[in-house]
Amino acid sequence: LALRVRARTADRALAMEVEAEPPRPFVQQQLILVVKVYHREELRGNLTPIKFAGVEVSPVVDLGQQKNYSGQYQGEDYRVAELRYAVFPQASGALTVQPVQLTAKTPSGTKVVSSEALELRVKPIPAAFTGKHWIVAKNLKLRQQWSVPPTEIMAGEPVTRTITMTADGAGVGQLPQPRPGEAAGLKIYADQPTNEEKITAHGITTTRAQKYAVIATAAGRFQTPRIEVPWWNSGTGRMEIAVLDPVDLRVSPAPAAQISGAIGDGGGADPARPTMGGAAAAGRGRPRLIAWLVASIALNIALAVFFLVALAAWRRACGAVVAPVGRSVADPVKLRQARAMLERACRENQAQSVKNALLTWAALIWPASPPRSLEAIASRVAPPLAAAIERLCRRLYGSPADDWDADAIARHARRIKPAVPQPDSPAAGALQPLYRL
Repeated sequence: LALRVRARTADRALAMEVEAEPPRPFVQQQLILVVKVYHREELRGNLTPIKFAGVEVSPVVDLGQQKNYSGQYQGEDYRVAELRYAVFPQASGALTVQPVQLTAKTPSGTKVVSSEALELRVKPIPAAFTGKHWIVAKNLKLRQQWSVPPTEIMAGEPVTRTITMTADGAGVGQLPQPRPGEAAGLKIYADQPTNEEKITAHGITTTRAQKYAVIATAAGRFQTPRIEVPWWNSGTGRMEIAVLDPVDLRVSPAPAAQISGAIGDGGGADPARPTMGGAAAAGRGRPRLIAWLVASIALNIALAVFFLVALAAWRRACGAVVAPVGRSVADPVKLRQARAMLERACRENQAQSVKNALLTWAALIWPASPPRSLEAIASRVAPPLAAAIERLCRRLYGSPADDWDADAIARHARRIKPAVPQPDSPAAGALQPLYRL
């Protein structure tokens, strides 16, 4: 279902249709806006930016190239130019899509057509949803991958487990970090997550991949816990649960234990009466043991050097973060105002206000491709600020009791330095002009 408004010029040569789907989205549900321009002449024109009134929404996402085809408007034949956009309401309540206006130059002169406003209602999180993190999507899947087959793990050696969550019709900020849980005999360490958004004409598909280092502390058999992620299916209108079933792990003894056992047992002879064969075997084993120890020491030295180099690079990265060269930045006055708004929100320690200020500030730092969520901002900044933003996400979308640090966000954000603007770069957020429709 979609809500639709239409308008047409008096000479019936130009018409426009704007529709929103769905007309009553849930909070944070993907809202698709479709603008169709019906024309009988070739034209060149521009649409006014899509603006909203009422509840807060995320920045508008252009869903790609315009689509051209033949169609009908109120029973009459036209050529059609279709443009599609996505937006995510951030709160429940009334939402108005303000009128969209097209000014077009045609062989018969300049023509203007303007739509009416679209009145929508954003619904709150339904009472039937009982999950900790609110996720609304068309589809959500979990999958996992191991760097080593789970039946071939060795005690003391780390293996990488990658848990990937893919959601159709959800933004990066909606997807929580999949928690692997705790298991006896296993030590688990999380790495920084990676996020990816794929944009198609049908909307946004988001993938969040989280890597974990898993180390078995001893040989034996272990099992990972079952992972469940509740989510709301926007198509069926009910809660569903994405599941990763438990994984059985078979852990072999560490190589060092096997070598020690091979040397110490003397080929099965009585240890009180060593034989010549046993002595010869021990003699052959010692050089291999020495070679193994030398290789281990060399590996440890190499790892230490690598750690020191990585630490130095990380410290340099934390000192100043520069926006990518070649992307324009906003007016310095607006940037100063955005920074002041962020500082004020952090001082007031209001999580929602800090989120809004971060999105405004980030849109000015990266105007050519503004981040549309806190997770997207975190993926572009140094680890200290990224960690502080992750804690803010957990506070906003998780439990109100989750701790976060507004001072850390303000402190690390001050170090971000934008690139020098380029005079010929296109304006950020400009909608696609309609050429030769």
